[in-house]
Amino acid sequence: DVIVVGPSNPVISIGPILAVPGLREAIAGAAAPAVAVSPFVAGEVVKGPTDKFMRAAGREPSAAGVAEAYADVIDGLVVDAADPDPDPEVEGLAITRFDTLMDGSGGRRRVAEGTLEFAATLRD
Repeated sequence: DVIVVGPSNPVISIGPILAVPGLREAIAGAAAPAVAVSPFVAGEVVKGPTDKFMRAAGREPSAAGVAEAYADVIDGLVVDAADPDPDPEVEGLAITRFDTLMDGSGGRRRVAEGTLEFAATLRD
């Protein structure tokens, strides 16, 4: 029903998965909408070296950099409501904003539900 790219490091976590031959094309061509959740909360990385790896890969360490990394794969991007950056301008990419800090099981559930609700708006 939906393909969700979780809020992981686009370079070292998701990048190798998308590098599997044919996977980017399979996701982009899927009937289900593909949605990514930005790993940046209030413009910052919650944990790990995502910002450093994004810079090393020549990408802006922000939701805009995430949108660029997945531009040919996703239909929509979830951006944290407190993210100070403007919405990424990627042609054809839908954006939604809400609190994406997953503080405990309630926070994880809220982000999952919000992501799925957003994805449902992207169905043909």
